[in-house]
Amino acid sequence: MKEKPILFNAEMVRAILEGRKTQTRRIVKGIGKNGKQYWTDLIQDTEIINNKEISLGFEDENGDWHKTESACPYGQIGDRLWVRETFNTDWCDNVIYKADGGSAIDAGYSKEPKWKPSIFMNRKYSRINLEITNIRVERVQEISEEDAKAEGIELSCALYGYPCYKKTFHELWDSINKKRGYSWDSNPWVWVVEFKRQK
Repeated sequence: MKEKPILFNAEMVRAILEGRKTQTRRIVKGIGKNGKQYWTDLIQDTEIINNKEISLGFEDENGDWHKTESACPYGQIGDRLWVRETFNTDWCDNVIYKADGGSAIDAGYSKEPKWKPSIFMNRKYSRINLEITNIRVERVQEISEEDAKAEGIELSCALYGYPCYKKTFHELWDSINKKRGYSWDSNPWVWVVEFKRQK
C-alpha cells in the first residue's frame, strides 16, 4: 500500500467531509502536445484497465502513431490518498482550514488568516485520508448523472423538474480546466478515481 497527496479546493473538501464526494476526475497526462489522445488496441486485450499500467497513444500531425506507457499517478486500488487543502496555522501550530468556513476572529484569532495554498500543506496537517476503491479511464463527457453526483456536485440547475448534475459538473469542469486547455468540448481522457474516506 502506498500513500500519495492529492489536492482539493475548499468546496470539494466540504463535499468529502459531508460524504457527498466519492469520485474525482483528473486529466490523463503524458500525451504528445500535438497529438489527439487515443486508446490503443492493447486496452481491449489485457487487464491493464485495473490500472497497474495503462497503454495510451497519440497520433502526431503527420499521422504517425506513438505509444506512451503511463501508470496512474494517483496509485492503485487499495492505495491511500492524503488530502491537501487550503489552510493556515497559529502560533501554537494549530491548524485551521478554509473549507470549514466561518470567521477566524469569531474563533478567537486576532485577525483573519492569510490562507496558505493547498500545495504547501505538509502531511502532518492533513486531516482527510482516502482509500482508492476503483480506477478507470474515460472521456470526461462520458460521465453519467450518477457519477456527476458522486463528484460532490451541488446543483445549480434543474431541467423540467429533474436534477442535472452532469450539466453542473460540465460548468465546474470548464471553470477549472478550460483555461488549462482541457475544456469540456475538447473531451479529454481523464482518470476516474473512486475512493472512500478513512475514519
